[in-house]
Amino acid sequence: MLECNATVALYGDSLMDQCSNYIRFFLGLRNKNITTIPEYYPGTAICDWLPVLQSGTVKPSLAVFLFTGNFITPCTQNRGDWLKVCVDDMAIAMDYCKWFGVPAAWVIPPATVGQPAQSHPLMPYYAWISGTKGQQWINADSSPAGNVIEDGVYVKQTSDGKVVRADDNNHFTDVGAMRFANAICTYI
Repeated sequence: MLECNATVALYGDSLMDQCSNYIRFFLGLRNKNITTIPEYYPGTAICDWLPVLQSGTVKPSLAVFLFTGNFITPCTQNRGDWLKVCVDDMAIAMDYCKWFGVPAAWVIPPATVGQPAQSHPLMPYYAWISGTKGQQWINADSSPAGNVIEDGVYVKQTSDGKVVRADDNNHFTDVGAMRFANAICTYI
């Protein structure tokens, strides 16, 4: 659990961008004087943030990562297939955190609408690599606070009538981002 006056760096892509304000809000409810450092941008991949991590200039109390596996920025190109690049960069990012003494939490990205919970292709790698590097992985699917899945499947609209996923079936609506952020914060 985070102490008072902690600093949390939020690394990620568009899903972290969508969830970040709600993460700040829920952390604020749970702790006093939590400061967040925004290190996210839509469309980015883990490798886009490796120079920041490598520099060691950002030393938060906790780094939270939420990447879905974007594969469009220059640092991802001509390095092999999607899974290899994601897994390699994940391991490098975890090593940087470990070298600089920064605890890290890796959020399992949500699958698309209609897919079973815990079915994102990066999930087993997040769990395995973070375990070998002594870092935390967050399975927000397993938190009732998340409420973007029903009967074990990601849904566009929940039974309470709330639309939680955007029309592209990947991104969240504001309600979905709030619920997913709440689930993340139950673990940090």
